[in-house]
Amino acid sequence: MTLRVVRALLPDLLLLALSTLVFLSAFFPVNAPDFWWHLANGKVALEEKTLHFSDPWSFTAEGKSYPPTQWAFEVAAYLIHHAAGEAGVIAVKAVLLALLFFLLGRFFLREGAGTAGALLLLLVALHLVRFRFILRPDILTFLGLAVVVVVLGDFRRGRKNRLFLLPPLFLLWVQFHSGAIFGLLLLGATWAGEEVVARVWPGRESLDRKRRVLLLRWTLAGAAVTLINPNHVRYATFAVGHVEDYAKFAIQELRPLTWGEDRLLVLYAAAVGGALLLWGRRDLPAFPAIAALGFATLRTVRLFPLFLIVSLPFFAAIPGLRRRSLRRALGGFFALAAVFLAAGAVRNLDPSRTNGLYRIGSGINDRIFPVAGADVLDRIDPEGNLFNSNIYGGYLIWRFQGERKVFTDGRSQIHEETLSWIAAHSWEEILARWSIGHCLIDHRWMKPRLPGEEMALVWWDDLSLFMITREEAVGRGIPFYEFRYPVEDRRRFLSLPLERVERELARAMEQAPRAVLPRYLLASRLGAAGEWERVEGLLADGLAITPWRGDLRVDHGTALARCGRGGEAVRELRRGLQVDDGNARGWGYLGNLLYEEGDRREAEKAFRRADRLAPGDPSYLLALGRLLEREGESARAAALYQSMARRFPDNPELRRRLARPGG
Repeated sequence: MTLRVVRALLPDLLLLALSTLVFLSAFFPVNAPDFWWHLANGKVALEEKTLHFSDPWSFTAEGKSYPPTQWAFEVAAYLIHHAAGEAGVIAVKAVLLALLFFLLGRFFLREGAGTAGALLLLLVALHLVRFRFILRPDILTFLGLAVVVVVLGDFRRGRKNRLFLLPPLFLLWVQFHSGAIFGLLLLGATWAGEEVVARVWPGRESLDRKRRVLLLRWTLAGAAVTLINPNHVRYATFAVGHVEDYAKFAIQELRPLTWGEDRLLVLYAAAVGGALLLWGRRDLPAFPAIAALGFATLRTVRLFPLFLIVSLPFFAAIPGLRRRSLRRALGGFFALAAVFLAAGAVRNLDPSRTNGLYRIGSGINDRIFPVAGADVLDRIDPEGNLFNSNIYGGYLIWRFQGERKVFTDGRSQIHEETLSWIAAHSWEEILARWSIGHCLIDHRWMKPRLPGEEMALVWWDDLSLFMITREEAVGRGIPFYEFRYPVEDRRRFLSLPLERVERELARAMEQAPRAVLPRYLLASRLGAAGEWERVEGLLADGLAITPWRGDLRVDHGTALARCGRGGEAVRELRRGLQVDDGNARGWGYLGNLLYEEGDRREAEKAFRRADRLAPGDPSYLLALGRLLEREGESARAAALYQSMARRFPDNPELRRRLARPGG
């Protein structure tokens, strides 16, 4: 009896365990740039008891139309944030995503996937879309679309008719996010597919005429209630326009799907297409729905999760899996694959695997948002308008609550003209057109284009640079940097006299205590001067701030070795290379240390790994050759040099070794 109860509860228990893993995977500090202006909108809506239909936050787009299509999300997010801070909104987000996976898992079981198959599908989804577990109103569209999939799937299979849930669902959904249009697209395309199949291939449709009419009526009812929102039909045109707008901007989450950048996603889309061809007869009416959602969502990385939600149930319902013999044969494979993917998902909770971007915890990710830079801006309080990196706009809106208007932010539709203009004009023209008095910009975005001498760098850290006009800096006696690193040439900076370099970087470390970059730069300069004890201390301080950085740990291991602490160095290098395993220099140095420690076999493996990672650098194999010679394996060393001669015929060191007797 007990065994029977355990077997009955096991699927739900495993789904609950997976949902817990999803919760942990989604519980990380806020890293969504747009969340902040959503939060500011919610605060204003509650305080002023009205909704903004135009931009109140930026001086470059002030007054431009921007419909409040996510007003309910904004209000709810602000209320939760006001009551429980970042931890509260992060927890609610994680709960909603865990609920989404549990809901889909239960549906996969009803579709016949089996426990192992359902878990496997969900783990595939977790690996593919964790990057979208961010605080945005999209999450409500993920959940809403999943509910539509479940209601529609149960109706088509003849299990339950809960179409009456659609109107209240859409009425609520459209207040939170204009993505409600994707739910209507799924319903409409499914009805159209059923109608076409009934007329062209009678007998293969899933729904008879009476049930098709019922589906159409409830779909139309759902569409009608979506018009009950502050924007009426404009919510739909806004959503369509936003999708079309995605491809215009070089933003990571908005980039189009391409073979080179998103192979895994493209392969998944190809797998869906192949499965449809192989098993299409049974679900022929679903073709238009999957195709329509694919066409609408696969244009960008951001919308891929919506296609995933719609297409995964198809795999759960593949007819072959309903054959008992085939299900048993594949069950073991699915279980092993699920265990493998689950282990990978648990490993991905390690922040070192994502460079700290998705570390478990709450608060604000200060490696994305200029928390310290905004403090400096507030403290110095410079004159003129602010120029900011686009990714910073949302946080600055929330931080200053409209007291300081931003240059641009994440609302690409209203800033398209401005972004296009600055891309085609010089800094001098930008500063003059908008009376810019200060700049808060990130290193990467502005690396090719730093303002001229009219702007003085007064503060910088790992993330940002803050500049004010040189005239104001001189007039107010605000000290500024002689050399505007880190945007300008690093080599030129590090070639300056040590005293000057140390003075500049000591000031940066004092002004930005959590900055790793000035410590790293000073360590580089001191390493060239042979001051390895100081180098080790600086890198250890950097690791205390960002312990997940593999490159920093590799360099720290090198410094430990230079300080004569070989055993610690080997352990530190191994830890660093587990994260930064593509670091050829680190593998080469590890090879030298392992050789000195007496581990000849592992040393050779390390040298060969370094050579595979940097095939154009002969130094690693030359080091291996020296190792072999010292061990008395002259024949192996000679064979190694002969094989290298074809790759590096002009290398003088190699030619010298080959010229030796017996070489």
